[in-house]
Amino acid sequence: MHEEMKAFLESLEGSLLPVRQTAERIFDEDSCVDPPSGALLISRRTSIAPEAFAFVLFPGIDAKLVAHYETVHGVRGTHEFSIPNAFRQVLKHLNGADLFQVSLFGVPRTMAGNPPLLSRSMRQPLDLATANQSWSAKYKPRSDQFHIGSGPYSSHESLGYFLSPDGAVEARRVGGECFATWQSIASFLSNELSRAESLYPAWEEFWRELNSKSEKLKRSKSR
Repeated sequence: MHEEMKAFLESLEGSLLPVRQTAERIFDEDSCVDPPSGALLISRRTSIAPEAFAFVLFPGIDAKLVAHYETVHGVRGTHEFSIPNAFRQVLKHLNGADLFQVSLFGVPRTMAGNPPLLSRSMRQPLDLATANQSWSAKYKPRSDQFHIGSGPYSSHESLGYFLSPDGAVEARRVGGECFATWQSIASFLSNELSRAESLYPAWEEFWRELNSKSEKLKRSKSR
């Protein structure tokens, strides 16, 4: 393992230890660092797409960038935008991630600009501010809950993950039904990574079949 990658993974301690343990277990020879974003890409899954990876880990960001991002999006939104301290500590080491089908939201650097801009020219985490100012509504969270991510529920529905002031994490279905609750970010990650990994083969098979149908369609049209 390259020293840069090893150092990144070793920085994932405390509540992020489940991420590190799983990442180290599935790390393979195709794992690499994405130059434009600095993201660590682990376990290539070509059945989904040529550049798809089971794990995408974005490097942490400093407190100044987080504070600037909060200011920018507090002005844009109808309410003050403030990231809970427990999730600030996550961002310090991991600025968002894709973990099988679990997504942890983060601070896209282009969305920390003034004005903030969404760029698809490079890999970036899904946007925390947009999640809390828009995406969270369909899950009907409590006013004191902070939207930190999403994960698999069914082929047509994703769960929303919400951090509470006491540090607990709740998974809510669309409409507000509680799917599960964990007492900490660490226990949430440990349990949901295990569940998401068990569901991942079916997700890969879905994309394999979809890609196969697409290729057959292309061949038929080219005749």
